[in-house]
Amino acid sequence: MIKSIELTNFESHKHSEFVFSPYINIITGQSNHGKSSIIRGLYWIKDNKPAGNSMVSFWNRDTKGLPKDKTSVEIIVDSSIISREKSKDFNGYKIKSKEGIKKLEAIGQNVPDEITEKLNLSNTNIQYQFDRPFLLDESSAEVARIFNKVVHLDIIDKVQAKAEQLRRQTNSEVAQAKETIKTLTTQIESLQWIEEAEKLENEYETTLQEYNIVKADYTILNNLLAEYNKQKSIIDRWGKIKIAKDIIDKIDDLKYTIDTVNNEYNKLRQLYSDKNKLLMKLQVSKKILLLASTLDEIEELNNEIKNITKEKQLLNSILNSIISNKNIIKESKKAIDQYKNLLPNVCPLCGSRIKE
Repeated sequence: MIKSIELTNFESHKHSEFVFSPYINIITGQSNHGKSSIIRGLYWIKDNKPAGNSMVSFWNRDTKGLPKDKTSVEIIVDSSIISREKSKDFNGYKIKSKEGIKKLEAIGQNVPDEITEKLNLSNTNIQYQFDRPFLLDESSAEVARIFNKVVHLDIIDKVQAKAEQLRRQTNSEVAQAKETIKTLTTQIESLQWIEEAEKLENEYETTLQEYNIVKADYTILNNLLAEYNKQKSIIDRWGKIKIAKDIIDKIDDLKYTIDTVNNEYNKLRQLYSDKNKLLMKLQVSKKILLLASTLDEIEELNNEIKNITKEKQLLNSILNSIISNKNIIKESKKAIDQYKNLLPNVCPLCGSRIKE
């Protein structure tokens, strides 16, 4: 039950408070003195209408038409105080009780369920000045409907109406279901071949599974074949690497031979130089022989001549060996060039270049 209503900066009311009796309350007064504003205040808090700032008093608006201070309607209901407020900082409802103050935002034109439940107001509770006399010209059925709504017995009418709606809907669905069953029965009779189709489908699924298994095996074999070809390529490369290693070993041997021949050649050159020196000595010795007067000296010279002759023979043998080795080196170089052509440009093991 509403005990009082208080309006602040609401339309023509700067601050007005009205205390109601427990029964029927009638608001009277001169025109344009705010009677309808009280009713509109009740509807504002009951229905959250009107929207916008039309209810804000003209003295409470800034240059943009927005409320400067709080515009509110406050109602005392039983042990709670319910207010609808609009200000710069807050737009919504407040419930004041022993537990404290609870704020509820006003979203759009929706009224929080808690507010509706506490107010327990409907259009039946409020009548305007020019409304028809309450219940006096209504039919008995309408009067009963209104009383049922007041004491919350209208739920029975709603339940009955809902039950009747469900009954009609159920009958319609049953009739539709019967028609559907009839249609489906006809379709089932015309679809006897489906059983045979199901058998064919099962056979198809079995064949498809076997095909997928074969396909998977085929994929595995393809992968194995590709791996085999890859490994075979590696093995072939390893075979070429082995041939290259043999060629490199032969090249190393040839290089060692060439180094040995070069050393022998250097020794021969030294011997040849020594030979020239000995020849010079021989010439000198011959001159000395002409001047020598003793046989001993002549014999020594003869011995030297013999030695020189032996060394000359040795030098000739070495020269022949050098010529022979040069031929060997020439043939070896040809073999090396042939083996180099067999080698790849890049070593497959270390990645370094083998030939330029």
